[in-house]
Amino acid sequence: MKKVVIIPARMESSRFPGKALVDIDGLPMVVRVAHQAKMIDGISDVLIATDSSEIISIAQQHGVFAVMTGRCESGTDRVAEVVRLIGLGDDDLILNLQGDMPYVSPQVCEELFSRMDKTPWPDAVTPVEELFLDEDINMFTDPNAVKAIIDLGGRALYFTRLQALAGEKNGRAFWYRHVGMYGYRRPVLEFMERTHCTPLEKIERLEQLRLLEHGFHIQTFVASESCGPDINCPEDLERLKTWEPQ
Repeated sequence: MKKVVIIPARMESSRFPGKALVDIDGLPMVVRVAHQAKMIDGISDVLIATDSSEIISIAQQHGVFAVMTGRCESGTDRVAEVVRLIGLGDDDLILNLQGDMPYVSPQVCEELFSRMDKTPWPDAVTPVEELFLDEDINMFTDPNAVKAIIDLGGRALYFTRLQALAGEKNGRAFWYRHVGMYGYRRPVLEFMERTHCTPLEKIERLEQLRLLEHGFHIQTFVASESCGPDINCPEDLERLKTWEPQ
């Protein structure tokens, strides 16, 4: 059984064109994400999946393997294409890691792999962060910060860009911020590759909703530490300047 990280990346981001190669502390962002992934304990392979020859060239210059894909509807579809191209097995553990998380926590990635390696396993696994409303109201109102709605057992009910509270602790309202990574096995990705964008997926622009709309089980867990800001637009670079690892 392999543990493989695939990082989907494209140059044509509508909110931040070229963001995959924006400089983050001396490295192109997608390369920095790959370097973080290489620190995951027991990892077999880390590679970038992209339809950009420029990203492939830059990745190779930094010693990161990259695979050329076709044009895809979503990052998950891009990951699915690579899984087919490189011939991963049904039991291999695949981490779809977003290329805009320059300081993603290797420990949280290890937690995800650990939760996947169970029998029986869910169709997909993804982490969330528990955040209090009074700590950062701007992130809560930001449509780029995806909110997760989960049941009492941690199973995802919905993901949304709208404002959605999760509950209250000690008189303080909190919400679950979705962290941009997913753990899959090949059969689920094969399903993603042969299907198309679903109604809620189109509205929210969130590919994980395709699985929920088809009745799949996405299991969440609360990450043990922060994975840092994700970079969706140029303004997020300012947030990164003030963020400090736990």
